[in-house]
Amino acid sequence: MTPLPSLVIALVISLLPARGALMINLDFSNFGTGAPANGDPILGGATLAQAQDVIQTAADYWEAVFANSSSGLTWAVDGNLTQDIDVLWGAKTNPTLATGGPGSFYMTGEWASGGSLTFDNDGDSFFYVDTTPTEQSEWNQSSTSRTLNFGGGDMNVERVWYDAPAGVV
Repeated sequence: MTPLPSLVIALVISLLPARGALMINLDFSNFGTGAPANGDPILGGATLAQAQDVIQTAADYWEAVFANSSSGLTWAVDGNLTQDIDVLWGAKTNPTLATGGPGSFYMTGEWASGGSLTFDNDGDSFFYVDTTPTEQSEWNQSSTSRTLNFGGGDMNVERVWYDAPAGVV
C-alpha cells in the first residue's frame, strides 16, 4: 500500500474541527504467529504484509468516518475513543472466517478500550486479500447502483460489481 492514502486521510482529519475522535491502534506483533505462509491458498496467494495493509486500511477508513461524522463521539469519555486491537491468527470452526470482540464491555462509566481480531488459520477458510484496498480496478465496472433517502440525504444502498477476475470470486 502506498503511503499516500494514509497521508491524505491524516491531513483531512487534522483539518477537521475538534469533535472527538476514534483512534484504532492495531497491534500486529503476533500477526506472524500461526499465520499461513506468504502465497498460501488461505491468503488467496497474497502475502502477510498485503493482508496487514488491508486491515490497516480498514482501520484508517473507520477513523476517517468518525472524524467526518457530524455527531463525532460525544458519547465517549472526553469525546474520544481509543481502541487497542490485537490482530492474530487462530483456528475457527467452519464457516467462521474471523472473530473479534472487546477486551471488556461498558462498565463503571467507561467503554471498552480494546480487544482482538482473530482470523481463521486452520485451512477450512480462504480469504481474498485485496492488494489495492483503496481502489476497485479488479472489479472493472459497476452494473447497478441504487440510492435511497432516509431523511438525511441520499445514501448508497446497493452497488453490484461484475466482471471480476476468477481469483476474487
